[in-house]
Amino acid sequence: KDINLENVASINKEKKNIKRAGSVKIEELRELTDLEKTELTKIKLMPYGTLFDFITNQQRDKIRRKLSWFSPVSNKALFVSLLGNKPYERSLNAIAIDLVRKNILIVKIENNKYFDRVLGNIFTSLKGMVNKSAIIRH
Repeated sequence: KDINLENVASINKEKKNIKRAGSVKIEELRELTDLEKTELTKIKLMPYGTLFDFITNQQRDKIRRKLSWFSPVSNKALFVSLLGNKPYERSLNAIAIDLVRKNILIVKIENNKYFDRVLGNIFTSLKGMVNKSAIIRH
């Protein structure tokens, strides 16, 4: 007897086309909300060097990273540590979602107060030096 075998698609070939449930990202599953779209626009307008705190766990531990670069073409942003190393890449949509969820925080640094305090310390030091030299001369 002749046995007629049919070609069956390889299991390995089929697996390539199936995304695993854990690998699908939320930004791929749904459209951004209006609030998330607003955050996305803000991200695209932020200057390079803007600091972000990334919440890493349920205890709200943070890792501070600096925005190094982003591409509207690839929709990706690159962050680095404060020392400029340890690159960390995220999609702009994922960042917008996490900003709304408060899993990423934009760090606001008040440069004016810092600058004023530094200048005040310099002037105080200079006054002290002037007073000491005036006492020595007399």
